[in-house]
Amino acid sequence: MVTLKPKFVSKYPIEGRSITPDNFAGKTIKEISELEAWEGNRKLTLGDLFEITDDADSKDIIKIIGDASKVRNVGLKMTSGKIVVEGDIGWHLGEMMKGGSILVTGNSGSWAGSQMIDG
Repeated sequence: MVTLKPKFVSKYPIEGRSITPDNFAGKTIKEISELEAWEGNRKLTLGDLFEITDDADSKDIIKIIGDASKVRNVGLKMTSGKIVVEGDIGWHLGEMMKGGSILVTGNSGSWAGSQMIDG
């Protein structure tokens, strides 16, 4: 399981489309931390925005802990695995999702699961 904890609450939207089990599969924590992310119009990496830890060999479960209400497009086009959000998450969660599961214990922004085919 890979755990992401936001380092801060941004006042700008954060593009989190790289946060999917599909994208994390086969990557080390270093490689995951180098995946592209955008905060507003600034190109950053996931490591710039999140504390990233790994407590097992499996990358098919992603846990997001804390206020990620500005992080949008998490789980975009995901086909397998699981995302667990312990807190709030932004717009378009699980958009165009084709498989896997997402569990949110807080609130999700608008359009969660839009254009979802399965999952």
